Amino acid sequence: MVKTKVRSRVRQYLNPTATSLTPEAIEKIRDAHAKQIPNRKRIICANYNIGSERYDDIVNGQIYPQLPEIEITSINLSISIP
Repeated sequence: MVKTKVRSRVRQYLNPTATSLTPEAIEKIRDAHAKQIPNRKRIICANYNIGSERYDDIVNGQIYPQLPEIEITSINLSISIP
């Protein structure tokens, strides 16, 4: 039997020792990826002290520069029992 590694689409929790990245740093990483610099993955990972998997998540849009705002509204449902 072959074990496969299952990854969620969006990482919600990072290692507590992970390097925190500002939204500007995430945008710089995405811009550098778009410029097609040779060895860009190794260079960016070294400069920002991040792992290659986290780099892939940022480039693929699985880590957002800012958390999306979610508006929660309450719904009042009245149940009447005859």
